[in-house]
Amino acid sequence: MGEMLKVILYGFQGHARLAKGSPPLIAKGHIGLSADNGKTIYGFAPIKPHELNDKEFLFLLKRKRQIFDGQLIDDTVLFNQIAAGKFNKGIRELELYRLKQTVDEITFTKVLQQIEKRGKGSKYMLPHENIPFLPNTYNCATFWEQTGVILPEKSGILRDYIPAMINQGAERVELAIVPIT
Repeated sequence: MGEMLKVILYGFQGHARLAKGSPPLIAKGHIGLSADNGKTIYGFAPIKPHELNDKEFLFLLKRKRQIFDGQLIDDTVLFNQIAAGKFNKGIRELELYRLKQTVDEITFTKVLQQIEKRGKGSKYMLPHENIPFLPNTYNCATFWEQTGVILPEKSGILRDYIPAMINQGAERVELAIVPIT
């Protein structure tokens, strides 16, 4: 038996009232995965076509549930900022959780392959209660299922996903941001 391989899912539920002047993910929440014990956390996100401005892009993404090409992004800084409370205001707080999962070698290899190719070839769509994901279409919360990682919750809707993480033993992460020198 080889060594135990581990991935860590990181997630927070967004808070619309904290979103003003912050990255859009602060309002919606985000899920990421680390294959190196939290040093690097990758999140799956849509690629904005050049011909669309931000407003048009967000409209098509949110209101029309349009599908876009997706990509994995190194979101480590964002997750560390959430853990450090950077976007919190008064009693309104974003809580970051992490859920560790032991995986077999095949799953771990598939995770590393996705990281290496930055999720290229996968499509992105925001989840909707009544619209199932099409094949090869994911959001940040469902992306890793294709590698064999077991998701705490399959809809990809974060108000269900984060409580499912907690129910499965996720721990809250709080830390100070360590400045990169």
